[in-house]
Amino acid sequence: MASAVKNLIALVMVGIMCTGCAFLWGAGTAATVIAGAYEYIQGELKRPYAATMGTSWVACHEALRDEGVDVIDSTREEPAHWELKGKTGKGRELKITLDAVSKDITKIGVRVGFRGDRTLSEKIHDAIAKQLGA
Repeated sequence: MASAVKNLIALVMVGIMCTGCAFLWGAGTAATVIAGAYEYIQGELKRPYAATMGTSWVACHEALRDEGVDVIDSTREEPAHWELKGKTGKGRELKITLDAVSKDITKIGVRVGFRGDRTLSEKIHDAIAKQLGA
């Protein structure tokens, strides 16, 4: 009987710990989106935003306009992946990708030129965040 009680207590404790981990994981994911954690991979700077694809699309266009970048091409053929291509006043080409992570979260990637330019990509992301109020 004593071992059955110990097993029950152990089972309850494991259940509590697992529930806590799931809660903390979910909270961590939300905090990452809110904090806007950047990832810079192979010249592309990506960041998730708490915004729909449509809202993000408009914010990207307005951010590019504010930064003096001309939009030269845009594609919205796929429902979860959209692209913008632009050219800066100095003739540097850039590409912005929007990927739907969920209904209300969009991951936006910015690549300047072939190799990337982290400083200019961060500047574009700052302009996007400003448009989104992030």
